[in-house]
Amino acid sequence: MDVNCLESLMKSNLYNVIGETKIRAAIANFYEKAFRDPIIGHQFFHSDIEQLIEKQSAFTISAFGGPKCYQGRDMREAHRKLPINKAQFDRRQVLMAESLDAVGIPNDEKKAWLDAEEAFRSLVISTDKPCHK
Repeated sequence: MDVNCLESLMKSNLYNVIGETKIRAAIANFYEKAFRDPIIGHQFFHSDIEQLIEKQSAFTISAFGGPKCYQGRDMREAHRKLPINKAQFDRRQVLMAESLDAVGIPNDEKKAWLDAEEAFRSLVISTDKPCHK
C-alpha cells in the first residue's frame, strides 16, 4: 500500500462521512458488476467474489480512516501478476462510479472516493497492451 496515499486518505476520513455499511454495499455492488463485465470480468475467473468483497471492504475501510482491519498485501504486490492495462483500469473506475451512485454516495464523497482509487492507478497497471476478452 502506498504510504503517502494512505496517509492522505486517512486524513480525509471518508469512513466517518460515508460509513461502513455504505462502503461495504458499494464494494459488493462493484464486484457484482465487475464479475459480469465483458472488459474486466475475465480478471476474476478464478476468484472468490465473497473473499474479494471482504478484502476490498477491509482495505477501503482502513484507507478511508476507519478501523485498521486490512491484513492483506500492499496494492502493487496484490496486483503484480494481473495483466491490467489502462483501459481496464478506466473501466474499473466507470463501474465503481456506477456502484457509488447505486448505493447513494453523495457527489462530493463520490469524487473523493474515485480520486482515492485513481491514486493507486500506477500501482495496479502492469501493461499497456490492449484488453483481452
